[in-house]
Amino acid sequence: MVAKNNTIYIVGGNIGWTRLSNVDLYDPATDTWTEEAPLLIGRSCPTVGRIGTWIVAADGDTSNGINGDSEGYSPVTNTWTTATPDLTPRDAACGGSIGSQLYVAGGYQGGYTFLTVTESFDGSNNAWTTLASMPQGTMWAASAVYNGQLYCFGGAAGWDGTVLNNVQIYQP
Repeated sequence: MVAKNNTIYIVGGNIGWTRLSNVDLYDPATDTWTEEAPLLIGRSCPTVGRIGTWIVAADGDTSNGINGDSEGYSPVTNTWTTATPDLTPRDAACGGSIGSQLYVAGGYQGGYTFLTVTESFDGSNNAWTTLASMPQGTMWAASAVYNGQLYCFGGAAGWDGTVLNNVQIYQP
């Protein structure tokens, strides 16, 4: 999910093993839902953020497996455009946007690979950069951006139910 202009965009998802391309807009002021243009590729657990007037969706799990594809959405034209793919395809990462960057930290890459890799997508030049790694690999961590920092709360460190009780903070 991402907030823009006092509304909330819900991007992608899944029903069972079916990956969704749905993009729905919720307006809390009127308590109404609007269906927007769908993602180019249906995916669950993408990392979504707002960069300027654009909404960017990166990574996630598709019907063909974990995918690093990135897409940019223009609310003005209600269209999605292909962007440069993530250097490290992943699912269920911690992420959020700060300034002109979408930050993606950790996530799951298949098998028993729980990532510590942190990368950023620069919307002004459509490019990814590898950054300092997280101290602890995680997936399904709750994400928040506050005061120009990315917070990753808890998550899981394995399929065996190892739940993390920590906060990892990325400071650009």
